[in-house]
Amino acid sequence: MNTALNTTRRTSPLTLSTTVSAEDPQIQGTQDNTCYNLEHYEQCLAIAKTPEDERIALHNLGKYLFNLQRIDEALNYYERSLSIQTTVENGVKTQHELVDCYFALWKTDPTFDFCKRILSISTTLKTKFDILELLGYYFFTTQNINESLNCHQQRLAISTTPHHIREALSNLADLCLELEKIDEALDYYKQCLAVSAPRIMYITLDKMGDCFFAQNKIDEALVYYEQCLEISPTFVIKFLIQKLVNCYFVLWETDPTFDFCTRILAIQTTSEKKRLILHNLGVRFLTHNKTDQAIECHQQCLEISTAPEDQLLALYNLGNCLFAQNKIDQLIECHQQCLKIPTTPESRRITLSNLGDCFFAQNKLDQASDCYEQCLEIPTTPENRRITLYNGGLCLFKLQRMEEALNCYKQCLEIPTTLEKRRATLSGMVDCYFALWETNKTFDFCKRIFAIQTTPENRRLILHNLGVRFLTHNKTDQAIECHQQCLEISTAPEDQLLALYNLGDCLFAQNKIDQVIECHQQCLKIPTTPESRRITLSNLGDCFFKLQRMEEALDCYEQCLAIPTTFEDKLLIDKLVNCYFALWEINQDFDFCKQILEIPTTAENRRLILHNLGIRFFVQNKIDQAMDCNQQCLEIPTTPESRRITLHNLGDCFFAQNKLDQASDCYEQCLEIPTTFEDKLLIGKLVDCYFKQWETDPAFDFCKRILEIPTTAENRRLILHNLGIRFFVQNKIDQAMDCNQQCLEISTAPEDQLLALYNLGNCLFAQNKIDQLIDCHQQCLKIQTIPESRRITLSNLGDCFFKLQRMEEALDCYEQCLEIPTTPESRRITLSNLGDCFFKLQRMEEALDYYQQCLKIQTTPQNESATLTMLIRICNTTNDIENVIFYYKILAKINSEFKLELDSAVSTIMSNLIWFKINNEKGYIRRRV
Repeated sequence: MNTALNTTRRTSPLTLSTTVSAEDPQIQGTQDNTCYNLEHYEQCLAIAKTPEDERIALHNLGKYLFNLQRIDEALNYYERSLSIQTTVENGVKTQHELVDCYFALWKTDPTFDFCKRILSISTTLKTKFDILELLGYYFFTTQNINESLNCHQQRLAISTTPHHIREALSNLADLCLELEKIDEALDYYKQCLAVSAPRIMYITLDKMGDCFFAQNKIDEALVYYEQCLEISPTFVIKFLIQKLVNCYFVLWETDPTFDFCTRILAIQTTSEKKRLILHNLGVRFLTHNKTDQAIECHQQCLEISTAPEDQLLALYNLGNCLFAQNKIDQLIECHQQCLKIPTTPESRRITLSNLGDCFFAQNKLDQASDCYEQCLEIPTTPENRRITLYNGGLCLFKLQRMEEALNCYKQCLEIPTTLEKRRATLSGMVDCYFALWETNKTFDFCKRIFAIQTTPENRRLILHNLGVRFLTHNKTDQAIECHQQCLEISTAPEDQLLALYNLGDCLFAQNKIDQVIECHQQCLKIPTTPESRRITLSNLGDCFFKLQRMEEALDCYEQCLAIPTTFEDKLLIDKLVNCYFALWEINQDFDFCKQILEIPTTAENRRLILHNLGIRFFVQNKIDQAMDCNQQCLEIPTTPESRRITLHNLGDCFFAQNKLDQASDCYEQCLEIPTTFEDKLLIGKLVDCYFKQWETDPAFDFCKRILEIPTTAENRRLILHNLGIRFFVQNKIDQAMDCNQQCLEISTAPEDQLLALYNLGNCLFAQNKIDQLIDCHQQCLKIQTIPESRRITLSNLGDCFFKLQRMEEALDCYEQCLEIPTTPESRRITLSNLGDCFFKLQRMEEALDYYQQCLKIQTTPQNESATLTMLIRICNTTNDIENVIFYYKILAKINSEFKLELDSAVSTIMSNLIWFKINNEKGYIRRRV
């Protein structure tokens, strides 16, 4: 819609306040018309001294009477007020008030001729034109399109200036477009074009193109878009080009032989605009993976580009297309053409680098190397130089020119960069040394590394990485040599430890466990941090464990535990557990609990070992040993939370042995310990115990047992809640009701009470006790404060009344629902329920209104189909055959589009209408089918 139609109102139509002032103190207070009666305003009018005072009094009288719903009288005062000259702002406000009156009168009496009334006002044509515009917009926003059309037709009839005529025609065209009357819209746009000033003709041409595009008449749309392009201002060219691109793309999809390039180049516009269209269309084709067409666009773009930067952009885009097709040869040609175009040194360097990458991808390593060498001659940033050196090193490495590759990598190392990139360079050097060694087994890589003119640290890192490389290729002898050399040049204790550690890995790979043990024992002699010592002891323990020397392994692991650490070493504790478990399996008399309790470590570490060993025994189904561990755990002082976890595990052991009383006791003790979170798993297990106990003994009073647990009321509530759900799922409705009733009794928080009532309601619903279910919902309404929760309960209560055929009570519930703000879908459901009630009561007019409101709310096709079905049934009942057909057309379209089945009642109605068609005024018999 154009600017004239989309004029937005600053305030709500029924809450406008005219903020004016007056000299006379008697009139000063008339801004708030809620404080005075009609007589006061009439007195103000009688004593008005100036035209402005008279206008204010007339305006306030109109506002007062409008609020009393005396619209005719209010309209008279507003029209008199409008005839008095005032400021533009006050005049506009009065026009808005007038529009409110006209609209209110029309809603009361649709035969009210508002246009005739407006045109009879004794005021200027400009004012009448503006009022009709406002009223037309008002009707448009309330979806009364035909009335809006009427307003704009009247505007057109009184328009005298070309500007006003164009504006009215444009609005009429926009409304026709809204009604999908494309041909009528086009007719108005053509008239509009005839009176448009040249500087704004592009707006109408653009909309005419949109009309043809909407009709899928792409050729006609293109004609108007192309004309528009010739006269459009700069700020709209971007959007217009996008529309052109859409047209060309659609035409090509419809007819792949369509020559879009020839069509674009034939446009009578500037070369720059043609270039932009070709560029955008090429990008569009590429994003849709139509690379051939994209290439054609960018080639044409290149041909008409004159500026070097445009040529480079076209070549760049062309290169992207060729890259997508993996046409490296043609991509190389693109880059070579780029090099011929004058540009900045840096752009040239980037092109050379890309060209080198292309040659590298084709394994044309000599050409790639040459490109990288030319790149190095162009001054750039240190990082860009480092990248080029690195790429050159890769080329030379592939060319088996190891010495030159090594030289590139050495130069790379001289340029500061990130640790990750330095490691990549060192890795490249390692590849060279490894390749030299594979070519010549006598190649002394260690000697060569020591000869590098670089820092000792870099040499150490190369030896370290080369050792790792040899180990990964299972060349353990060479790996050992590297790490021994690394050890010899390492001065820092941490570097010596790393070399010994790597040496140990190599020896471990050769299964020389005894020598690995010697390595770790050497590590223990080097001064280091307690943490490094702890790691070494752990590794030494692993060696002893591998040799089945469990006692020595245990000694190492226990020494580890004696070293304080900042974190809980779960892996170490797991290793200890493995040792104890292995020793117990070898010797069933091994007293692991006693051994653990004698470890010279913290009580907490001992408890953790017992805890983990208990889990290990439990998993292996060694329940007695698991119980022994957990019972020992309980004897060690710890935090309440850790004690709670141990009791939980002990309960699991009892439960596994079907000792439900002891299991329940453990779980109940857990609940006595305060915790920072709700342990749903524990409550679930306790519920399982009570349920199994009840199944074994139906006389078991689970509710009494739960209420005696020395825990929080909240935990008891949760147990009852969960047990109630368990009974309900198992269809034990009486027991579920018992739980939920107890739950309701101990609930204090409103949300908990509501939940208990909700669950109780489910039980009653399952037993079809609707009267008691109604009581539940009514109790809910007494404690609910959240509007949405209250709305849901009212809706459920309405459903209950509806089920009992108590329609008036159901209506009351649904009407209360409607007063509570909610989502559009929830409102739609309530409107539908109201419609159902009125339909059942045979009050068809009300039912029709609510179903029509439903139809305005966006929803699923299935829901929309159901609403339309009810509308058809109601219209058929009231003999409104015209609307039966109207709604049926919409329903048929939806059902066809979403493959939905037609309701049998609607099918019968429509079948009868077809057979009973006669030549009367409307074309159908008005009868109830």
